[in-house]
Amino acid sequence: MFAQNDIEEKQLDKLDSIVNSYYQPGTPGIAMAIIKKGKVVYSNQIGIANMEHGIPITDSTVFHIASVSKQFTAFLAVSLEKEGKLLLEDDLSQYLPELKQLPYKITLRQLANHTHGLPNLFELARLRGIGIEDRMTHREVVQMLLSIKKVNFKPGNKYEYNNTGYVLLAEIIERIIGEPFQEILKNRIFSPLGMTHSIAVDDPSLIVKNKAYSYRLNNGQYENHAFNVMANGSSGISTTINDLSKWAIDFQHPEDQDIFQEMQQSTALNSGKIVQYGLGLEFKNYKGLEVVFHGGGDAGFRSYILHVPKHKLSIVLLGNNNDFAPLKIVYKTVDLLLKKYQKEPLESKKINYTTQELKRFEGIYKMFPGTYFNIIAENDTLYFWTCNKKSDIFFKTYATFLN
Repeated sequence: MFAQNDIEEKQLDKLDSIVNSYYQPGTPGIAMAIIKKGKVVYSNQIGIANMEHGIPITDSTVFHIASVSKQFTAFLAVSLEKEGKLLLEDDLSQYLPELKQLPYKITLRQLANHTHGLPNLFELARLRGIGIEDRMTHREVVQMLLSIKKVNFKPGNKYEYNNTGYVLLAEIIERIIGEPFQEILKNRIFSPLGMTHSIAVDDPSLIVKNKAYSYRLNNGQYENHAFNVMANGSSGISTTINDLSKWAIDFQHPEDQDIFQEMQQSTALNSGKIVQYGLGLEFKNYKGLEVVFHGGGDAGFRSYILHVPKHKLSIVLLGNNNDFAPLKIVYKTVDLLLKKYQKEPLESKKINYTTQELKRFEGIYKMFPGTYFNIIAENDTLYFWTCNKKSDIFFKTYATFLN
């Protein structure tokens, strides 16, 4: 679907070829939308939502969006602060007395910007013996987190991305309002925006109407790749490409700009170092363009939202394939639509590497406590090993990130 909105139609025509280049017929697929000045100017769905029954992905297919859910939780928190119902600088134990034994004050802001120092919920789940075949509901995760007695580092000393802070923030919001978190999202965000096919799922066993199933490729065959831990606040939202586009439109709408601006404030560590992560949103300069974004990944689900505020452009992407890397499509789309506004860096970075040059990046990398990736160089590309399977992480272009 195309619409005229100061984007040339010939540019939009090229988008199909970009999407198709990352899709093989008969496999799990992609749903994509582009929003320009508050209107959807491009929408495309391709691939299979349910491989067992051959059900195709449509604009009403529901995807789990994983960590893209965090910005909804942050939005609620900032909204409640503006209503005088909480302060982001408050100590979390003021709302969660179960955690009053923690050795340091941890603010609600630190929960949202990943500087809290609390252990990651997935690490804690593994320590409790939760395996791939086991299931944990959101409520079980909350009870586990309310038993934390120690931190991994003094709050504010480091930025260390993990999901624990957002689950606790969702619990705080729930206690303040006195309603289930799922209802709060529905009443305060989903219904007002017309996101009628969006829900927060608190149990991995819950049936979701029109949902896409999650898949991964293993030894040349696709298999189901279900997630086993459900945590609202940090994750948990399931939605369609149409509904998520309405959320992206709201980002461009001036009525809520004060909230989104607060969410885009950089994080300052105790050392004074600035981190380009705010409250559920990341931001950076990409080829001279200021972009705001966040991605999500859980089992085989992938999601990505990117905004270029100056040009009122937003890109929304969803997928149900573990081997799908949405950021490549997103940034190729930015390159296509905004090429005339881009600027190359003063010192052009090398983006093509030989296997020998990439060898210096090999090794075991700690992504966050309890999670490690073994990076290897082959065929002029970097890969990581996970679940006895090699996955291309496209560090051929982004190898400098591993320095």
